[in-house]
Amino acid sequence: MYQGKSIRFNGEQPAEVIGTFTLHGVTKPLNLKIDACAMDPMLKREVCGANATAEFNRADFGVDYGKSEGFSMLTKLQIQVEGVKAD
Repeated sequence: MYQGKSIRFNGEQPAEVIGTFTLHGVTKPLNLKIDACAMDPMLKREVCGANATAEFNRADFGVDYGKSEGFSMLTKLQIQVEGVKAD
């Protein structure tokens, strides 16, 4: 489970979500990098569509299945989201 705590902005654009990630009962800080936000020309409203990504080591969360067989412990988390500003 990912829980965002705050958003870091680059000027007026959101750039990163600061939060925590819980996996296998272990909670650790994990920040998501945000791709882009823009005005939707069709809706004439502010829309934020984002591809948010982060990487973490599964072993940090007590998940090491496949490690002895050579599977990578590095895992990439990708979240796609779109939000439309309410009137």
